[in-house]
Amino acid sequence: MARRGFSILELLVSIAVIAVLLGITLPALFGARRSALELAAMAHQREVGALVRQHGFDREDTFPYFGVPGTDRAVLCLAPDDPRAGQPAPDGFPPCGETDYWDQPWRWAIHLRFLGYDTAFVGRPPELERANGGRPVLLGTIDFLTFGAFATPSYFTPGDPQDVSDHRAQRWASVAFPSDKIVLQRPNVLRKRDDPGTDETFSWFADGHVEMIALSEMGPAVTIRNYLFTPRPGLSTLGGLSGRDRSP
Repeated sequence: MARRGFSILELLVSIAVIAVLLGITLPALFGARRSALELAAMAHQREVGALVRQHGFDREDTFPYFGVPGTDRAVLCLAPDDPRAGQPAPDGFPPCGETDYWDQPWRWAIHLRFLGYDTAFVGRPPELERANGGRPVLLGTIDFLTFGAFATPSYFTPGDPQDVSDHRAQRWASVAFPSDKIVLQRPNVLRKRDDPGTDETFSWFADGHVEMIALSEMGPAVTIRNYLFTPRPGLSTLGGLSGRDRSP
């Protein structure tokens, strides 16, 4: 007797069952992958934070700093083996160039490499590995250092004129609320929500813990004169290092 094949109805039912199963399993798989990536990103940021803290232990409790105190200028030197430097200068002297004072929050890792720290892992956050082809981030890191590390707390007062005389390196001892003060933030890597105000970003706090915190949960921030057009919660914090980045 001839063997009967699938009827159109049976085929449609089979396709429908497969579609339902995929609809159930794929979100779970994507969710698991996203959770694993977030855990890896948090672990990576914790390592980056430990490097910044180590700099403080090594260099009189200061944050990474290559600015010219009391000015709007900074001088960034590149390590001879830095790919941005091209060919090493004569006698191994690293090329140095003048840049804006407020470039420091995202170029601090380049400066640490010049000082001899191993920063190879800093510019390779796991969430950008595939998108960036495994190449390091151009600016050295996507973990922005709090602006409070580069000016006195009085500089971050709304309404008061911001004077370059307050531009100088700050110390870890100035952090008044370690568990509420963001030191590193990934402002361009967000966990998107329906309400943009509740978007969450990776943040490393002064006490060493990492969490995803919503922009709406961060404390007030101020605008940096001639640089930022809008306040940056978690970076240009009201009160600088003496302020809070988590609303009390």
